[in-house]
Amino acid sequence: MESKLKNKGWDFSVSEDGIRLFHENIGNCRGEVGRITVDGAVFAPESVRVEDGRMVWMYGCGLELSLTVRGNRRDVTAWAEIRNRSARALSVGDLVLLDLHADWTQAFSGCYYHGRTMCSNTGWVSLDETVVSNSVVGMTDASGQCAFAAGAIRPDDAWYDFQIECAPGNESLQVICRLENSLLAAGASRRLSPVRFYAGTSMSLLLERYAEDTAEQMVAVRRFNAPPTGWCSWYHYYGTDTEGDIRQNMDAIKASPVNGRLQVIQIDDGWNRDRDSARNWGDWLPEDKFPDGMKALADQIHADGFQAGLWLAPFSVDEASRLYKAHPDWLVQATGDEGTLGPLAAPGGVFGLDLTRPDVQDFIRTTFRRVFQEWGFDYIKIDFLAHGAIEGRRFDRSKTGIEAFRVGMQIIREEAGSDHFILNCGSPIAASIGLCDGMRIGMDVGGRWFAPMNMKEWRYGNCCLKAAANSTIWRQWMSGVWWHNDPDCVILRNRLMDVEWKTFFENTLEDEPLKEEHFELSSEETLGWLRLIWLSGGMFIVSEDMSLLSKKQWDDLAAAWPLNRQPVRRVDHYSNEDVSVFATVSGQKIVGLFNLSDEPVTLSLSPETLGVSAGEWAFAEKWSGERFAGKGDTVEFPPLPPHAGRLWLLV
Repeated sequence: MESKLKNKGWDFSVSEDGIRLFHENIGNCRGEVGRITVDGAVFAPESVRVEDGRMVWMYGCGLELSLTVRGNRRDVTAWAEIRNRSARALSVGDLVLLDLHADWTQAFSGCYYHGRTMCSNTGWVSLDETVVSNSVVGMTDASGQCAFAAGAIRPDDAWYDFQIECAPGNESLQVICRLENSLLAAGASRRLSPVRFYAGTSMSLLLERYAEDTAEQMVAVRRFNAPPTGWCSWYHYYGTDTEGDIRQNMDAIKASPVNGRLQVIQIDDGWNRDRDSARNWGDWLPEDKFPDGMKALADQIHADGFQAGLWLAPFSVDEASRLYKAHPDWLVQATGDEGTLGPLAAPGGVFGLDLTRPDVQDFIRTTFRRVFQEWGFDYIKIDFLAHGAIEGRRFDRSKTGIEAFRVGMQIIREEAGSDHFILNCGSPIAASIGLCDGMRIGMDVGGRWFAPMNMKEWRYGNCCLKAAANSTIWRQWMSGVWWHNDPDCVILRNRLMDVEWKTFFENTLEDEPLKEEHFELSSEETLGWLRLIWLSGGMFIVSEDMSLLSKKQWDDLAAAWPLNRQPVRRVDHYSNEDVSVFATVSGQKIVGLFNLSDEPVTLSLSPETLGVSAGEWAFAEKWSGERFAGKGDTVEFPPLPPHAGRLWLLV
């Protein structure tokens, strides 16, 4: 028996032979469901039947997987559900939800891949290697005329990975649901995220559609119409700041050209420990650094006309903390060689709270009730949230790490209400939709253009402008739809700071010996980063000792106002992975060019590609005032230096 639907965009069918998808942009895709891991063993489907367009597979372990496929001109969606038909609870691991085969390389030259968290790689790769992308994947040709995307549109229960293989004769797309050995009781069922397929000419547009569909499924709520602006203590002080430093920066801002424009004063990591003590994440009370207490500090920030912001890592626990010593049972557990349980350390030796425990949930609620109601903070930056989602043994064994993470986030959201801003950082990205107001979407900035840190895992390094810029460019499609993107902080310095040198000199992730000249950012680099933050239209947070800024640095910063509030879209131009083009989609036409490479480039694009009328045209650069004009069927922009950006306004 076969169920079949045809329309102008898609043609698909389901039968005992499997699933077939067809679109003129991608050709035929054929496949079925794949293997599943249950109780540590791998099972393949043993039988399949079709009932009213629904495919049902049975596995030898007693698990049943049903799949319903529906479509329209715009997209095709597969809904899946698993049911335990056995007489006992099953421990369910990885499930290959779909295993599709197609001739990808005939249509596409490269792939957009998306990482799980802000520190996971994201960007563009050629289709000559295995690609694993979380939540969504996109493919396109280099000219931006043929595109495909697939994504999990309700990823609130598990990690969903999309794996593309492009070896000759083995071109496939697998959709893998990571259920992390969660228990499924006898007779119980679990609905999985729908998986949606898109095809068209523009990968940028397809990713935007995916963002909109996911926002609808997960009820993304915009509580704050405009993203916040402000100042953050971290990238100048790295946890060494004092009350005097905070007051000094507020005084400098009030006496500056941006007085009244930076709204939030945010205290970052280090406020909760003594100056000379070990880091103690998990103990969220002030020590001797702020002797008057956090309420007094928030009151002072308010009295100076700012909103008060505070950093916490609420799901993370250090071994040096009082919490670890008192409640090791509160942590996600690992099973030892002899079957004994003990706290499970995440990378870096940090432990994650078991957010399925009622006593841990009470602890989270009490912590944030204190921060918001007793201390009076308006804004929180909550960091290293992925520790709440690490895979391990939990009190509620039916929950995945992602489900546990969302339990903890829901408590924080309830305590924050609709008038306190939540910025997620170091967080599962897609699983946060609907629960936060802002999201750090990339690597840390720092006083270097490029920092070769942990290059085996981080393609662009970390703690540098290049790594942060790469993520800002490639995750622009989610901004303003899921939340306000946080690209990380504006950095204006052109000098080495002692505390930054000491911090990174002791960093074990550095892959090359440090040199002082590595920290000398050029004006092109700092202004290129400032231009990108401005155009992206997300959060605008500065992190410097504001009392040390020069007149030129103040002038460069002040030139950012008014901030951009027009939506922008990446132009589908993929000939160089380090060169990106953006254009506004409404209002004044602005074209943003960004070159992350080490060589100058010259870009020539058609007016149609940029959304500019053919004929004569003239552009002016926002920061420098440089102008150029021309006419015809090609816009040839002035040369773009390496590590630089330009914002060309149509005049």
